[in-house]
Amino acid sequence: MINIIPAIDLIQGQCVRLVQGDFDRITTYNKPADEMVIQYREAGFSRIHIVDLDGARQGRPVQKELIKSLCLIKGLEIQTGGGILEPNQVSELLDAGLSAVVIGSLAIRNPDAFRLLLRKYGGEKIILGADVRRESLQINGWKKNSGINIFSFLHEFLDEGLQSVIVTDIEKDGMLKGPGFNLYKTILDRFPQIQLTASGGVSSVADLFSLNELGISSVIVGKAFYEGKIQADSILEILRNHAC
Repeated sequence: MINIIPAIDLIQGQCVRLVQGDFDRITTYNKPADEMVIQYREAGFSRIHIVDLDGARQGRPVQKELIKSLCLIKGLEIQTGGGILEPNQVSELLDAGLSAVVIGSLAIRNPDAFRLLLRKYGGEKIILGADVRRESLQINGWKKNSGINIFSFLHEFLDEGLQSVIVTDIEKDGMLKGPGFNLYKTILDRFPQIQLTASGGVSSVADLFSLNELGISSVIVGKAFYEGKIQADSILEILRNHAC
């Protein structure tokens, strides 16, 4: 069964969602991050995906103290990304209790540093984050096109211990119109050894069934929970019953 990972995106300590990564198209939700984490834990989820959007935009972790405090909530794992561009920042977060750190721009700008992180901490704790627009990787909070193709990028790290990749289809993100199924199928066909996490566009239980049938390992769900398109407190039971 596909693993569902709820997403919490943070700007200035508030839970938000963007549309296609556009900071001018933002929805703010009136619930503190710690309450959201507890709510997801009580619904039965085992891992939360937290993004420091301020960090992604500024190129440095901005909300690391808040994120580190969320690790004190017992009963689940937290992975995080956003603005992590230095190896010492990775060490600090993992030492604070984060289960994994998601690396995106650093892997593009300094692939040798990313390789060293993979060798030091392993593919379970270092997750590659690939934010994609029309097969091209974006950096700096999705504001800049790197000019690097997603498929050549993934191939570069296969022999370096890479295990898990989060691929966000930017054009689908926040739109509630369905994930990038074609992109994910192509990635799985070319790289069947990768544990692929889909991110962006999930709008219904049917989307989750379809991703599961594709062979996706995990899916990050954000706006669909906030907007009530999928009920967080019942979706795990629905998926278990579907699998039976």
